[in-house]
Amino acid sequence: MRISSEIVVVGLGAMGAATAYQLSKRNVRVIGLEQFKIGHSRGSSHGESRIVRQACYEHPSYAPLSLRSYQLLDELETRTGRRHSVRCGGLMIGLPGSAPVTGSVETARIHKLSYELLESRDIRRRFPALNVADDHVAFFEAKAGAVFPEMMVQSWIRIAKAAGVEVCESHCVMAVEPHAGGVRVRGEGFVVDADQAIVTAGPWLDTLFPEMRSYLSIERIVQHWFKPKRPALFHPSAFPIFYWDRGAYQLYGFPSVDPAHQFVKVGLDNDRRACRPDSVDREITTEELIRLDVALGADIPALQGSYVRSEPCLWTVSQDRNLIVGRHPDHEQIIIAGGCSGRGFKFAPVVGEILAQLALTGSTQHDVTRFSPGRIPTARRS
Repeated sequence: MRISSEIVVVGLGAMGAATAYQLSKRNVRVIGLEQFKIGHSRGSSHGESRIVRQACYEHPSYAPLSLRSYQLLDELETRTGRRHSVRCGGLMIGLPGSAPVTGSVETARIHKLSYELLESRDIRRRFPALNVADDHVAFFEAKAGAVFPEMMVQSWIRIAKAAGVEVCESHCVMAVEPHAGGVRVRGEGFVVDADQAIVTAGPWLDTLFPEMRSYLSIERIVQHWFKPKRPALFHPSAFPIFYWDRGAYQLYGFPSVDPAHQFVKVGLDNDRRACRPDSVDREITTEELIRLDVALGADIPALQGSYVRSEPCLWTVSQDRNLIVGRHPDHEQIIIAGGCSGRGFKFAPVVGEILAQLALTGSTQHDVTRFSPGRIPTARRS
């Protein structure tokens, strides 16, 4: 099968689905290719919930992108008439000098974002499920919360298809080949010729561009769900999203976002190991559960003894832990987004807008200098 189009999007997880949605607004012929089914659980865009926050502690330059993503999320919810998020507030917890606390304060001050600084006794009083040590503090952001990844991806794709984007599931791409007239995307039994390719292949990015492999690490991280005996403690009206730097480990979690089950999702941010996306160990080990149980015993004892299930997720981590967004340094007809390093979903709405703008106008009003693929030495030599 041979197809032609103006733009081909390779990979329809969060970034690719958001891009297809943005392109669908702009009257351009688009084909989207996904190697699995839309909303699958093999990559990085699944697991019921993802954290969103505006005061990004990683670097102040992320905040404008997060603010724009909030606007685009509101637009999606208005357009579909469905809630794709819960704004329950968010805590960045740690010692007063820890990166989540100091970085969040710096970003909030630079961008004039509202926040509170809470002492340990205030945290325990407002959120009694959290057993915070006396020497810990928290940055509280009322506008933080959780988004629902599978729902967002499905909504983006549904709207894109209705607007004429051709979505091809079960189409595994094996090569993205630039040439003078554009780009050719090949897979088993199909070829797509296009003017440009936007590659949002997640953990498979370095399979299509081996020159990036030395700069990227694919890592397996596990999400865990619990059904607490006192569900009221974890309702979104009473419990925030949180990221907790305990020094020896980093714990993150969510309120119960599904009223039917009232499950609470938590995980250890540091409990990761390198893998390859096509050979991920999807079995959860006893050792992994023990490490989490020890952390919960100290920090959220109300969750102990209520384990339900676990599910692995994949991160694509860049060496400097910044996103990769922009044109391939050697091939102008190829635009890349990836290397999100476990922080990408909160930026997916705006990354979709950025990629669409780059493809159609050659530029974007968003500052993406920090994320240029040109910073990858091996990519520049490919």
